[in-house]
Amino acid sequence: MRIVIDNKSFEVKTQFSEYLIKDLVWINPLIKNLDYSPKFCIDWLLNASNIPFEVLEVLDLETDLKPLTELSVLGIRKPDMYLSLTEIKGHKKREELATLGGLSIMLGNYNYKQFSLMGQLHDIIAKGKDTEPMQLATMLAVLFGEDFSDKAIEKRASEFMNVDLLTGFSGFFLFQKDLSKYRNYTLVSSQATIMGALRLERLQKGLLKTAFGRFLHTRLQKKGYLTQMV
Repeated sequence: MRIVIDNKSFEVKTQFSEYLIKDLVWINPLIKNLDYSPKFCIDWLLNASNIPFEVLEVLDLETDLKPLTELSVLGIRKPDMYLSLTEIKGHKKREELATLGGLSIMLGNYNYKQFSLMGQLHDIIAKGKDTEPMQLATMLAVLFGEDFSDKAIEKRASEFMNVDLLTGFSGFFLFQKDLSKYRNYTLVSSQATIMGALRLERLQKGLLKTAFGRFLHTRLQKKGYLTQMV
């Protein structure tokens, strides 16, 4: 947002998309002491605008400084809608890999280290605690790019520190959606395995009730079609 003070034009961040991931470095500590005191307002606007200290310190708290700060603080509230991302800064979204069950997910292309890292980052951010800027930037670096070596991911993470928060959290929700698909898939697969085991157990018990069934059960066991029952 552009404002004019004493015939001079200044820019103030008032939208989620105007804040950068690296801005979380100063947002996190300041937001913990949200009191709109003169010190808080000046500290906030020194980071969220290009208004110099000598201009801020002479503004009236109630009529100028506080309302302007309140408007700027509102900008860090997470929006209800997020972007549908295909690339970030020229880095394309990671390709999905089809599972044996036909499910296409990006998780299928992760190595164990990346899978573990993304799970940890997701849980930290999802809990609503202070999101460290490098955590969010690293998550984006695993989601978008061409080279997924540790060195390349680290390099992209540094680059993505300059990505806006709207894009950053859109990337987070992209991964969250992918993770949800994966967890639902594994849950259904586990349920199918359990149901299959129960049906097999009922079959074995049914066979053991008759002489012919016991004979058939023994033959099937020897061929490896049934497990040994105690």
